[in-house]
Amino acid sequence: MSSVQRACYAHEGTLNKFLIDDKGMLFLLVFGLPPLVHPDDPTRAVLATMEIVQVFRRLELVGKFGVTTGRSYCGVCGSAKRMEYTVLGDCVNLSARLMSNAPPLGILCDEETSRHSTGEIAYKA
Repeated sequence: MSSVQRACYAHEGTLNKFLIDDKGMLFLLVFGLPPLVHPDDPTRAVLATMEIVQVFRRLELVGKFGVTTGRSYCGVCGSAKRMEYTVLGDCVNLSARLMSNAPPLGILCDEETSRHSTGEIAYKA
């Protein structure tokens, strides 16, 4: 957990959720939330994910990763008895679908992420 947090925070992202259930672990990392907004947030997200893949490999864990770029709702959801800060939207749902279709220790990104990333990342079609 702390290694995932370090990779996320090193690129100025936010660890929004960490869940453990019968399907395994789920980390929801978000980049571009105020006040940590950068023009290169898609690049930061992919670089953080690449570091997390290395963490999983070192710990001999299997993970699948999905990265998307787009607008989403971020804010408080729920009732007065149970509230949480979260992100919702099509790009969040797409990221979950990409993650479920990724190979073990693989990263799938959407076109928007690819288009808005800087040249330091090479994508395979």
